[in-house]
Formats: sequence, C-alpha cells, structure tokens
Amino acid sequence: MGQALGRPVRYDRLPKETSERRRYALTVGADGMRLFQALLSPDAPARLRWLPKVEVMRQVWVQQYW
Repeated sequence: MGQALGRPVRYDRLPKETSERRRYALTVGADGMRLFQALLSPDAPARLRWLPKVEVMRQVWVQQYW
C-alpha cells in the first residue's frame, strides 16, 4: 500500500458539543471544496488532479459531504 495521507483522525479531540462538531465538519468540508476548486482551475497543473492521494480524498468527500 502507498504512503499514508497523514495522521489519523482522533475522534476524542473533536468538539464535544453537537453544534461545535457540526461547525467543525462544515469548516473541514469547505476547506476541502476550496482545495478541489483550486485543483480544477484552469491554472492548476493537470497532473495534480490524477495524484492517488487526491483521488482518495475526492472519494471520501463524495461519501461524506455530498
């Protein structure tokens, strides 16, 4: 298997309050969307779109934020 995407999520470090967890999830989702928009912009190198880590992240975003 390839290199890990980064450190694993620590669920015990997420906000305890439901409203704070929701706000955190929306922030993470918005950050990811900004990244994808940058990757798909005409100025971005096309090769970045095909990186395996980008594809894994795209699949996760589709599952979690669609």
